[in-house]
Amino acid sequence: MKNNFRKQRLKGYSIIELIISMGIIAVATGALLSSLIYGFRLNVNAIARSFVREEIANVASLIVKDIRNSDRLILCSGEFNIGEVLSDYGRCRFVSNGKIYDWTVCDETTGSPSLCKYYLDLNFNVVNIEYKASSNILVQKLIFESTLNSNSKDGNILVTIVGAHANANLEIFNIFSQLSASTRNFEI
Repeated sequence: MKNNFRKQRLKGYSIIELIISMGIIAVATGALLSSLIYGFRLNVNAIARSFVREEIANVASLIVKDIRNSDRLILCSGEFNIGEVLSDYGRCRFVSNGKIYDWTVCDETTGSPSLCKYYLDLNFNVVNIEYKASSNILVQKLIFESTLNSNSKDGNILVTIVGAHANANLEIFNIFSQLSASTRNFEI
């Protein structure tokens, strides 16, 4: 009877073996969770970077499209750099279908500058905001460079936008988009 009892006892696991196996599982689970969290952070960062790139490229293409489709360019020059306070920074003012529009930086006084297309009256006062870029985009730089000849209407307007994600914790800065619009068909 004694031998029978010992054989039954030897079949189970001791408490020490269970604690050791649970420790091994905990270490493996911790490593796995750490990898999953790191992968999730990379994925969020990649999605945010892609969003900023797409939004800046979209706004740049809308600006170029408006320049190309405009009847007349009033002013398309200047530069906005985040942190600089200037009275006349980068803007592109144009006439389209008898209405005056202005692409420029908006919300610059709040510390999170964005890009806006304004509809203006004849005195250049804002009547309506026609378009505003996503609030997740922070405009760091907006440049309108003109290569217009004084003797002709031919030339190009180079639009440069540098932006970042509004959430600084994502560390997405200096996303760059640059497009050119020909002015050969415009009245300036």
